[in-house]
Amino acid sequence: MAGGKPAKITNCAKCGDLGKTRKTLGRNEYLCLKKCAVEHKVSRKMWLPIQDPKEARLAYEKSRMRNRTLKKLPCYTTMLVEFQSDCNSFTNIGQKYGRSRERIRQIYMRFFSAHIPRRPDGRTREKICLRKRRALVNTTTQNPAS
Repeated sequence: MAGGKPAKITNCAKCGDLGKTRKTLGRNEYLCLKKCAVEHKVSRKMWLPIQDPKEARLAYEKSRMRNRTLKKLPCYTTMLVEFQSDCNSFTNIGQKYGRSRERIRQIYMRFFSAHIPRRPDGRTREKICLRKRRALVNTTTQNPAS
């Protein structure tokens, strides 16, 4: 075998066959390399969005306190406002807080995507922001504050 942990001869926790097994991640059980480990790898989905807003807030704050890469990010409500704004892209938010666009997207998908309405895609978001900026300029030129 190239790389990885060597196979161990034990009983499979799923099917009970004796043979070469490998320990699954984060568990004290061994799965056979023939079929059970492959099925486990395919069926496991790691980053499902958290559906309940209260649970998402608690998980975000907990991971912020625990994870040194997330410590520099602001609190949940600030990030919620950032994501709800149509004119903020993941790149802009990432530059503001010193993270990559991909990391901000992962945070959005994990903690915020389930209870924020769908964000417009890049081109659509640019059009929305352009219209908002034009409307703001038009209102300030028509009603000068003097």
